[in-house]
Amino acid sequence: MSNEKKSILIVDDKISTMSSLLNMLTTEGFNVIQATNGEEGLKNAFQFHPDIILLDIVMPIMDGLTMLKILRRDTWGRNVPVVVLTNLDNDNSAVAALDSLAYDYLIKNQTKDEEIMQIIKNKINQQ
Repeated sequence: MSNEKKSILIVDDKISTMSSLLNMLTTEGFNVIQATNGEEGLKNAFQFHPDIILLDIVMPIMDGLTMLKILRRDTWGRNVPVVVLTNLDNDNSAVAALDSLAYDYLIKNQTKDEEIMQIIKNKINQQ
């Protein structure tokens, strides 16, 4: 399956993370949409209907878990795969994300780019 028409929304307020993911995903041929907080992420998700969302938790204006809960209330948003990609390494955040039907929960500093890419490709190929 070609990645050319597949789009990924990255919702993260950290410039270095955004830049790294953007470079990796565009190199792989994905169309990348960006947002720096959950409010902007929701707006972009509903406007562009990406194939997958990479979502940080700790962000200004609206955090990632709040965004995920609102997203899951929507008919389209209920089914879009969301990979939580955060530095929060605590069970409560993971449980909350997975309770809100996140596809996966990854700790940024414990996950290599190659692993992130493999998870994205696996999920996109399932669609």
